Amino acid sequence: MVFMCPVFSLSIDLRPRPLSLMNRAEVFGTLSKWKWPVVGVAAAFVGSMYTFGFNRSLSLQASNGQDDATNSLGLRDLLQKLIHNFLQGGKGPDKPPLSPKEASEILRRNEKITEVNIGVVSYFETNNFASNNPCEDRSNEWLLLKTSGAAFGVFDGHGGWQCAEAVKNRLPVYLALSLLSKSDLTILERDLSKGFSIDDFVTSFQTDKTPVGENSSESNVGYTLSQKQEVFHTGPKYLVKNLLEKSFEGRMPTGESLSLAFTQLDDDISTEAIPVKVLDDSFVSGATGACAIVSYVEGQDLFVANTGKQQYYSKLFLHPRIITRDT
Repeated sequence: MVFMCPVFSLSIDLRPRPLSLMNRAEVFGTLSKWKWPVVGVAAAFVGSMYTFGFNRSLSLQASNGQDDATNSLGLRDLLQKLIHNFLQGGKGPDKPPLSPKEASEILRRNEKITEVNIGVVSYFETNNFASNNPCEDRSNEWLLLKTSGAAFGVFDGHGGWQCAEAVKNRLPVYLALSLLSKSDLTILERDLSKGFSIDDFVTSFQTDKTPVGENSSESNVGYTLSQKQEVFHTGPKYLVKNLLEKSFEGRMPTGESLSLAFTQLDDDISTEAIPVKVLDDSFVSGATGACAIVSYVEGQDLFVANTGKQQYYSKLFLHPRIITRDT
């Protein structure tokens, strides 16, 4: 899972506090992979316990040929011990439980602070802790050059990392184009035949990440993404055409721009997943799926857009408050 938080120079602290909930991440990752076998075994075990009786005891008898030894073990105690050992990851004397300090060091291993000083945003903090391998979650932070706004996104992959990766790379461009004025869109459409550079609209805050933009197919089979976009009329070029057909003066309201960027990208990824002769990377991106949440800061205003089950906690209020809804 990935955590990210822009921190504002107006003494606003938006840092999430997930550490107290993360000490069972390995358990939850195991459950997600083996949940049905675990549920079946657990149900059978608890059922047998219920049938036999929780308050009865098992008598264990052993012999070394000379002396016999008998020991009784209560079923309730046995069940409690098994549950405790499972939650502790089966750690015994040879592998003691992690201390709070050790757990904190593991959870904070990927913490990073990046200074940006864009408007009211002084810096932002990120952290990630993979509960599965490969990690299905992604994050991205970028500056929109035409509006001088800063955007921060977290993308939670479902059934794989491919869709989250595609959204991480493509949503910044869709958002940047959706926030352009009508005059800028008109000029851009006129130059589309010459092509345009994504770097003219978006730049990433973190130089160690892959550049934001369109993904090309990594396989040698089937159509590339750009070829499929020409077939299905998807991608940034056709987003510009769609925006020009809408009725608005100047710029669209920011909330509508965010919503349009999300829905247009969702439509494009779904459409591009349709196979052309053979299955390709676009099919995998569309088949896996992802949730997404983006906070966008322009001037003194903060906008948040999300789709799926991700939530945004704000400490602009006296107590942390959820300001998004599941969709």
